[in-house]
Amino acid sequence: MKKFLALLANYKNSLFLSTCLYVHVTSFFYYLYCGATYLVLTNIISSIIYIILLVTAKRGNDRNIMIAFIEILMFSIVCELLTIGSCGFIYFSLGMVAVIFHLVSTTRFKKALLQLIGILTTFVIFYIDMTENDIAVRWGGEEFILFMPGTDINSAEKKLEKMQNTIREHQVKLGDNSINFTATIGLASGNDLMKYEQVINTADQMLYYGKNHGKNCIIKDIP
Repeated sequence: MKKFLALLANYKNSLFLSTCLYVHVTSFFYYLYCGATYLVLTNIISSIIYIILLVTAKRGNDRNIMIAFIEILMFSIVCELLTIGSCGFIYFSLGMVAVIFHLVSTTRFKKALLQLIGILTTFVIFYIDMTENDIAVRWGGEEFILFMPGTDINSAEKKLEKMQNTIREHQVKLGDNSINFTATIGLASGNDLMKYEQVINTADQMLYYGKNHGKNCIIKDIP
């Protein structure tokens, strides 16, 4: 047992870099299956970085571990931005930072500096999560999808009511005539990114129900 632990200690840096490479390779296949192109590319880049770090790693030299530390933090921030703060990469960041603190034998000053960088990165990711990240895209001829990550259905309904009131109050002048607008909205929610099409279809059903039952309304469930 002691020999096995000693072997792990001697190769701890290579084991850690291999674990990181495994995480990115498996993430690559997962996001490839999900069709998340940007996350696929991000994991390809990170995988290449770890292959280089493994090839150039030297026993007893923690330089590549420090590079891995920076890569993990940058990866977490980039993924939060790409997923609009909706995929919980903050847990990945905190977990990997904790592992690096355990693996890296360094001076008290360097360890304190790395901890400070990790904490600041955590706040950056938290800020991304808290920032308003609603996205509107056109869907079909006269329909739009409003994506509101991290918003529960009741909060989403309040936002949509406010938007609907703004639309009602807006007028377009055409000569002596005024044109008023209304919006019929179908509301649906989900927690699984892989089932986004199902959420869109549900919202579409709500929308058509609203159009056929008075219009100018928000439908989140069909009686």
